[in-house]
Amino acid sequence: MKKPRFNIIDAVVLLALAAVVAGGVWYFTSVSVEANVYVDFTVEFRNQPEGIEDFIEIGGEMRDSVRNYFLGHVVDFNVVPAHILNFDSTTNTFVQEIIPERTDIYLTIRGRGFESDSEITVEGQRVTIGRQMFIRGRGFVNTGFITELRTTPIIEGGE
Repeated sequence: MKKPRFNIIDAVVLLALAAVVAGGVWYFTSVSVEANVYVDFTVEFRNQPEGIEDFIEIGGEMRDSVRNYFLGHVVDFNVVPAHILNFDSTTNTFVQEIIPERTDIYLTIRGRGFESDSEITVEGQRVTIGRQMFIRGRGFVNTGFITELRTTPIIEGGE
């Protein structure tokens, strides 16, 4: 009778099993980070058709339209005429011109988040100035960039 031998296939199987066990332990024992700040971030939607702001409502829920992550609620929005910088060859200067029947929308969203020395997250999603956001609300979908970012500490016992 032959004695069973340990070979390379046995080693690969044991390594794979150890990796699965370690991943399971890490997944089930990881500590979830509790929100410590409210994060207000403003997303700029440039050159939009007039009337699109009628679909935005204060208090409306906003989500990431690509991954469907909850981002927060609308706390404010501002609508201004859309503009563009053009070069005026007669005066050799750049002039700001208004684009007819178009608007720029500045949408401010507040969500619960976490602030550390290295990053700010909102509902688990990293936010930074200049990041492109894909926003979806009730009757409203758009793409814009974060132009402002503010944090406010969450006070225990209050909203």
